[in-house]
Amino acid sequence: MAIFELANRLKEVSDKAGVYCWLDKHKKIIYIGKANNLKKRMNQYLVKTHNYKMTKMLLEIEDFNYIITKTSADALLLEQSMIKKEMPYYNILFKDNKRYPYVVITKEELPRLLITRNINNKDYFIGPFPDGSGIRKIVSLIQRFFPLRRCSTKQNKACFYSHLHQCINLVCRHESDNDFATNIKKIKAFFNSNSREIVKLIKALMDQASAIYDYESANEYKSLINLINDFINNSEVIFNDLINRDVISFYVEDNVLNITVFQYKVGKLQLSRNFMFQIKTSLIDVLEQFINYFYENNLVPKEIIIDQDMLNDVIKTFLDNSQTTKKVTITKSKQGLKKKILNLVAENSLNYFQNHIKDFLHDEKEKAQIKFQLSELLKVERISNIAVFDNSHFQGIHNIGAVIINNDFQFIKNEYRYYKIGDSFGDDCKTFKEVVYRFLHSRLINKIALPDLIIIDGALAQYQVAQKTIAAFNLTDKISLMSLVKDNKHTTKSAIVNNEETIIKKPLFYFMAKLQTEVDRFAKAKMHEQHLKYTTTNSPLNNIKGIGKQRKEKLLAEFKTVYNIKKASLEELAKIVPWNIALKIKSESL
Repeated sequence: MAIFELANRLKEVSDKAGVYCWLDKHKKIIYIGKANNLKKRMNQYLVKTHNYKMTKMLLEIEDFNYIITKTSADALLLEQSMIKKEMPYYNILFKDNKRYPYVVITKEELPRLLITRNINNKDYFIGPFPDGSGIRKIVSLIQRFFPLRRCSTKQNKACFYSHLHQCINLVCRHESDNDFATNIKKIKAFFNSNSREIVKLIKALMDQASAIYDYESANEYKSLINLINDFINNSEVIFNDLINRDVISFYVEDNVLNITVFQYKVGKLQLSRNFMFQIKTSLIDVLEQFINYFYENNLVPKEIIIDQDMLNDVIKTFLDNSQTTKKVTITKSKQGLKKKILNLVAENSLNYFQNHIKDFLHDEKEKAQIKFQLSELLKVERISNIAVFDNSHFQGIHNIGAVIINNDFQFIKNEYRYYKIGDSFGDDCKTFKEVVYRFLHSRLINKIALPDLIIIDGALAQYQVAQKTIAAFNLTDKISLMSLVKDNKHTTKSAIVNNEETIIKKPLFYFMAKLQTEVDRFAKAKMHEQHLKYTTTNSPLNNIKGIGKQRKEKLLAEFKTVYNIKKASLEELAKIVPWNIALKIKSESL
């Protein structure tokens, strides 16, 4: 669309809050943004001086649409959900960045202590924590000494943990147990670096074990004390007020941005994190997207310390539009301890940029080559969203069809899907027809963005089945198709495009092999999961007294099949189950 035509159409746009979408000539969404004033924000794209990337996007815009929302906060939430659903090319996607675990005390009538990677505005969160396995051990320890509820509120009899005094649900509690309020207070004190009480309790148990010469248990208690000390003393206290705060700085050069965040919890540095990416539109857009993403997945602290005015504006806008009820202070310090910390974060951002820019640019150059090769091979302008299909089965049963999604070189794991295929389906072609049909049907019904490219793992017959399935939905012009052919060593050999086999050159070859390896891994993992469920439920081991669900799972995990279990020696079986159970297995006709 010509700029003057676009400008004329923008005159009719509402001046209310909402979400806007820029569309290309195929009516595909290429960018999603939010605005307090839609008309003003959308017109800014036409009047500002832009970099190369933004200019490139403007040249692709052929249409737009927008959704008016009641408030700016609604616009923020809608923008986030739409980006996740549509995955537009020019929006920065953060799906591959790690989510660190939090400890949460739920604000239910009968609270629980849990570990989660998803936060909300309802419960009490502590964290994040860089060591997932370490925090699981700590939480297990806390549940032992300061228990909350561990079972369902619908329990009408005492649960397993009740007998260990590790659950204080109403039907589980003992007279000696503390109440919820007391234990919650102790848990919060522990995470605020007050570990004296729990260490005292463990030390008493260690002394008791030593007194009866149970040195193995005593050594275990000593290890627990060391774990607590390491956890509590992982860094020195920098801020004596013990307030949770984030310190944020960024460095940008030649359209590459690195953002560094130091997260301080109860006065200590908990995490130092770097996020590097290429600016696809404008710096302000990317900073907005980053802050929205970061505080969707991390607790908003009481104070955010920054050193750039642009960050101040972006964070303030986010806080005004977000649903957080916290009073957050944005500080731009010019002297004192906070200024020293800011300088340190800025220095870290520069150092990280300098140390990683070569690898980053090399990766970006390789990605550009892959995109060019794909465009040439498929005769399309751009491919970014790819769906890759494979199937797996166990000796002709437990047929599984699987699909993985890769968007702009990132595996979007929450978009992975698998489909149970009836055992009557005995060949790859029928399985691919079933799975591709169900995948496309689901996407269309739920109005989820369709992939630009579908890749299947198979030869010409499988390719043609998928081709007909795509055509049945009238999507041939919208979705490209490719089939990857493997050699007799089960490694990627070539591709089928437009019903012809062609050799793929590097680096596209390596990227395709990576996709094929990932979908193969996922399909086999799901197939084994289904097989294990089936064998656990329908196993002849069910008839042997003394073998429950856990022992069945251990035996099958070790020996894979019932036949192998029957074939195993008594000594091999006794490593997994007690000797008397091993004898029963050998005596039964499985």
